[in-house]
Amino acid sequence: MSVPFLVKVHRYPVDCTRWTELGLKHFLHECGFPLAPIRTGSWGNRACVAANFDDWVVYDPAIHDLTDEPDFPYHVWALARREP
Repeated sequence: MSVPFLVKVHRYPVDCTRWTELGLKHFLHECGFPLAPIRTGSWGNRACVAANFDDWVVYDPAIHDLTDEPDFPYHVWALARREP
């Protein structure tokens, strides 16, 4: 499962009702997947989020920073498998 995410993660008290990594993990668990083996990930940063509010920005390594900022994900994903 893969979802876009363009809002700062707040984690107070727990940020699991939006499509954060924790939110996807709990959603998949509620759908019947075992909690422990669910793997999640995310990537993004403030500059990437801000750049995509207007027009599509073509990536230029000379001016675009790809440093990951976990509190500013642009994309969040989760992997889960249900055993037969």
